[in-house]
Amino acid sequence: MNQDRAGGMPVARLSSVRLLFDRGTTLLRDLDPGVDASAIPGVLWDPRVQAFRTPAYRYRALHRELTRRAVPFSDEVRIPQLPLGSWSPIELRPYQEAALWAWELAQRRAVVVLPTGSGKTRLALAAMARAGSSALCLVPTRILLAQWLHHIKRTYAGPVGCYG
Repeated sequence: MNQDRAGGMPVARLSSVRLLFDRGTTLLRDLDPGVDASAIPGVLWDPRVQAFRTPAYRYRALHRELTRRAVPFSDEVRIPQLPLGSWSPIELRPYQEAALWAWELAQRRAVVVLPTGSGKTRLALAAMARAGSSALCLVPTRILLAQWLHHIKRTYAGPVGCYG
C-alpha cells in the first residue's frame, strides 16, 4: 500500500488508480509507479490530459482487468441509474432464443441479421428486458421510430424517451 504525507503524517492510500468518465472515455488518473496501464488492452496514453484513456464501452473490461491484476482502484465513474419499469413476457421462437443466448455468450454484443418479418424487433426487446438497463434504439426513418415506440411501450412499463 502506498503512503502519502498529509501534515507530516503518513496516510494510507486505498487505491493505485482513479477511474473517471471524460467525454465518452474512461480516464485512468493518479497511477502508482508500479501500475503499467499501457499493458492493459485498449488503454492508451493521452498527452493532452497527461493520463491514460480507453473508450467508455471498454469500462467493464477495464474493471475486470484491474481486478484480475489485483490493482486497487477508486471507481469514480458515475453510471446513471434510471428508474426501470417492468417488462411484459416476450415469447420467442427457438431461433430467436438461440440468438439471445449467443448474445449473452458474446458479452452482450452482437449484430442481428434476419429477413424482414422474422422478429428482429421482438429479439431486441427480449435482449433489453434481459439486460435490465437503459437502451438506445437508433432507426433511419420516422416510420420505424413510430413502430419501435409502439412495440417498446407495449412491452415496457417504464418511461420511454424519444428524440426525432
